[in-house]
Amino acid sequence: MLTVDTDVYDERAFGVMHARGLVPHDTNLEGALKRLIGQICEIDLELGGRDSTGFRENLSRLIGNGVIVLGTPLLQNIGSGNPSAAACTVLKPGNETHMLRGSELFAKSMMLLKDATGIGFDLSALPRPADAMVWLNEHLDDVNRELIAQRRRPVASMATIRDDHPHIVPFIRSKREVDFAAWRLNISVFVSDALILAAEQDQAWHLRDEAGDVVAQMAARQVLREIANSAHYCGEPGVLFRDRSEVDNPTPGWNYVSTAPCAELAMAEGEACHFSYLNVGKLVDGNWLDLAMFETAATCITRMLDAATEFTIRGRGDLLNLVKEKRRIGVGITGFADLLINLRINYGSHRAAEIAAEIAEYLDLFTKRASVELARQRGPFPAIATSRYADEQWVRRKLRGKRPCIDEGRWSALVSDILKHGVRNSSTTSMPPSGTSSAIVGISNSLEPYLSLRDVHGALHKIFRGLDPGIVRVDSCAQSIDERLLALPFIALAKDIGPLSHLAVQAAFQSFLDDGISKTVNLPTACTVGEVYDLLFSAFRYGLKGVSVFREGCLLERNVGHAL
Repeated sequence: MLTVDTDVYDERAFGVMHARGLVPHDTNLEGALKRLIGQICEIDLELGGRDSTGFRENLSRLIGNGVIVLGTPLLQNIGSGNPSAAACTVLKPGNETHMLRGSELFAKSMMLLKDATGIGFDLSALPRPADAMVWLNEHLDDVNRELIAQRRRPVASMATIRDDHPHIVPFIRSKREVDFAAWRLNISVFVSDALILAAEQDQAWHLRDEAGDVVAQMAARQVLREIANSAHYCGEPGVLFRDRSEVDNPTPGWNYVSTAPCAELAMAEGEACHFSYLNVGKLVDGNWLDLAMFETAATCITRMLDAATEFTIRGRGDLLNLVKEKRRIGVGITGFADLLINLRINYGSHRAAEIAAEIAEYLDLFTKRASVELARQRGPFPAIATSRYADEQWVRRKLRGKRPCIDEGRWSALVSDILKHGVRNSSTTSMPPSGTSSAIVGISNSLEPYLSLRDVHGALHKIFRGLDPGIVRVDSCAQSIDERLLALPFIALAKDIGPLSHLAVQAAFQSFLDDGISKTVNLPTACTVGEVYDLLFSAFRYGLKGVSVFREGCLLERNVGHAL
């Protein structure tokens, strides 16, 4: 009989799950996890899973002890009668001004949102994308209220635009004056290598219509200054480096259209991804990672997500037709800040970035090995014949110019196995946000540092409560506890970490990931627009696929300005 030890989940964690509609109110935590694990293992067995008993036991243990942290679409949908466990997809509206109104595409988007699938909308084909966003957001807000009333995952969406759109400036400025509480769309600009080069050389930038004809021009630097100015003012838009993502696109026959709501994943229309996380804060063995447990967990989560992909193919393969072709999964990490605190390492240090790179490399190696083994047993993803996996140099691309911490022989063996057997999943690693998932387990969010020592209820986060009782004493007032914690050299909150240190950690993780990263670079209140502008170039030079910033207090400043 399947049992799941849930000691790592406290009552508050289960309260989060109930409040956000992730488990029914008449279901206890063990029952909810058994339901999910049971269906995953059933699908795995149907796919030809070997050692199904061992897989079930490992999966139950690793979920139960918080090493594997489930993505919320899996937790909400698998085993509950819903048809999809996909975290996100993208849609590409046509060039009609009314965009989705009354269309089949609109009906499709509403259906996917109600499945708890986030959607990225590329608005580049629309003549006035900023105007269309207002209409779209009204409908997304209606759906969001419906989902909240049903205690389901709220709407998450992204709107993107190409960098040479004739109406790019109104799009960039579109969220400067909106009510963020009622706004369901994040916004980002696809920035090409050509725009960066033109800005570096202070050249003009041509704006083009849908046919590619030049209709206007402005200084390339001014495009980026507009982005920097708006991001400084309200935190948006984010920047996505399109060309860099396409270089890593394993199936170039399907160009990327837009991204997941938090920009960690570029996708073609009709595909989707399935996410879950490894809690690296639980993978500490003395002064370093427990690599044996890391590999076991990475192998198990890869197999779990392959089954989750199959679950969506069977339930939503008609709407998400590329899921079957690509079988794309995204194994991310969470608990990175907890790991650093356990190792007594400051997030803003050079060593933190080194550890991030090592984790990313092991994550890629272990998940790819697991995917190769699944391909050997079950066959590779169907689109592999026309993919880049036949190109040895492309397969080795992550090692170019890098100094891997893993022995070159292990990488060479993996490359040989990929060329011989293929991979089951066209990509395996990504870094999505893990806010709700991490809150359930009581750990830090994805690769992010802590924003505060305390949670929204005013209680110290679990990692700080577990430090030396001489630092955290119950008979001390909250202020003195916080002061002692912040005096420790290995404690660093997001606002206290320099922007380039944020970028260094993000770039270190990016070095071995297939896909991108959801990460906020926190900036001090006094940061200038010029510094944000320079940061865009720094992010490009660091090799990132995107960057998002948030200046402390910017929304409060904006609201005060409105009051005046």
